Amino acid sequence: MEGAGRMRLRSEDSGYRALYVYFFISYIARSFPALAPKLYAEKGMAEGLIGVMTSVPSLVAMAFMPLLGSLADRAPRKRTVLLFEHLLMAAACFLFGAMRTFPGMLAAATLCVIFSNASMPNAVSIALEHCGQVRKPYGPVRMIGTVGYQAGLLLSAVLLARNLDGLYPCMGAAALLAGAAACLMPAVKGHQHGRQNVRLTQLFSDSHLRWLYGIILFGTVSTQFYSSFFAKYLGDMGMSNSRISIITFLSVLLEVPFLWFGDRIKRLTNVWNWLLIGLLLNGVRWLGLALFRQTLPIVLIQTLAVTTLALFEFIPAFYLRSRVRPELLGRAQSMLTFISFGAGNVIGGMLGGLVAEKTGIAPVFAFNGAMLLLGAAALYRPTRRLIREDKENPT
Repeated sequence: MEGAGRMRLRSEDSGYRALYVYFFISYIARSFPALAPKLYAEKGMAEGLIGVMTSVPSLVAMAFMPLLGSLADRAPRKRTVLLFEHLLMAAACFLFGAMRTFPGMLAAATLCVIFSNASMPNAVSIALEHCGQVRKPYGPVRMIGTVGYQAGLLLSAVLLARNLDGLYPCMGAAALLAGAAACLMPAVKGHQHGRQNVRLTQLFSDSHLRWLYGIILFGTVSTQFYSSFFAKYLGDMGMSNSRISIITFLSVLLEVPFLWFGDRIKRLTNVWNWLLIGLLLNGVRWLGLALFRQTLPIVLIQTLAVTTLALFEFIPAFYLRSRVRPELLGRAQSMLTFISFGAGNVIGGMLGGLVAEKTGIAPVFAFNGAMLLLGAAALYRPTRRLIREDKENPT
């Protein structure tokens, strides 16, 4: 019996370590798209076409998110689905490098986003469930993803300093490595495997989840505009690819200490207060980006970038785990990605790009900042009601 117990503990430890390996490598792959808008600009695309390149793939990916989330929920092992998602993402990245026309590049980028977006909630679902089973913190696991993201940015600053033509092939190579790491992930099964299907509509019968997703959509539309145009914005100021990579690296630096203590920080208050704090701090951030033109002030205001991960992704993921039944958890996490990187990207990237082509990027940042500050004020009273209801009916 003691021997069996030791073997089980070693298996749990190896599964937990595998999470670190996977998150580090996969977030290297996810760092490269930060420079994609600058690549599109180097290829001669105006803001409107850049908006199409960054938003249409997300629009198409939205249609696949429920299907791929359902596949993960019904699979014998979720990591098998994760492996194929990375293999298909890598194939799309290498295909992009062979494309020379706008429709071809758009098609390849769309395939890449479909499988990249699907892999994120699947990995989070595996990690949260395994961490819960072995009673170990999820924050440090997600933190190593941020370290991988930073490593990818520094790597891109070195490899792609002269031009960005190798951006997608580098991302494809990293995706292949992430697929190999997925094979080592814990053998978490899909909770609907071999069972009757639980409809996605049950997820939205909960009014609290509708509010959660709605506030996150409102908060992340401006973030997706930033993702689509920040690199080009700095490039228009005359900054080099290396400097842009370093500024982006510094922007996510505070994610490391936050995530190390994240499991404890999230308990300081409830998810609704954290969401309001996220709206306020991002509102200040966008106003600062609209005003500043020098490197140091931009780096300082960008320290608030930690709020996007912390308050619109990390803490809501825990709320979903506590509130959603296991059979729907994979799709609930997929819906979180669907909202942030799908619907938010379509609105922020496409509509924002069309507006920016007429007004410039800075005025759109200023508008986004003002809207988030006003939105936080408008949402104060509804969130007080949600807090009371959570206390009266704890999950």
